[in-house]
Amino acid sequence: MSVVTLVRHWLTRGPYNVVISRSHVAVSDVSNGKKWEGEPVVSILNNEVTGIGLDARLTGDTVVNPFDHPRVLISDFYVAEKLLQRIFATFSPFKWIKPAPIVILQINETLEGGLSQIEKRALSEMAMGAGAYATYLTESKILSDIEIISGYYGDKT
Repeated sequence: MSVVTLVRHWLTRGPYNVVISRSHVAVSDVSNGKKWEGEPVVSILNNEVTGIGLDARLTGDTVVNPFDHPRVLISDFYVAEKLLQRIFATFSPFKWIKPAPIVILQINETLEGGLSQIEKRALSEMAMGAGAYATYLTESKILSDIEIISGYYGDKT
């Protein structure tokens, strides 16, 4: 772990509670109560993200939902990572520092047979690529912010 990542983590502590489903994403910074909720869509123009959530629908650019696939949860890894990166940036108190929080990923989808090891790894890598310092994954029940503040995060991935 680099010194830069440790400083970013210290300045943007979190933990961030990320609840993902095919039609909705909710992210909250449990340390200060900031929240972002919306449809998990990203607008893209010339391989650049131009908006997320409702703003993505208003841009008129190509709109992609990275969690909309009939068999698996992640249909577009790169776009999902950029979506989380943009959401995390809204929580940063400093515009020049990217957040490096602890991220608790919670899957709010009924998937036949649960998540595969590949999907678990992809979700963890997605959060790490978005800037997470550490990731935890829960799929059995949705944890409340109070449970997360108490220190229970689920399974470390």
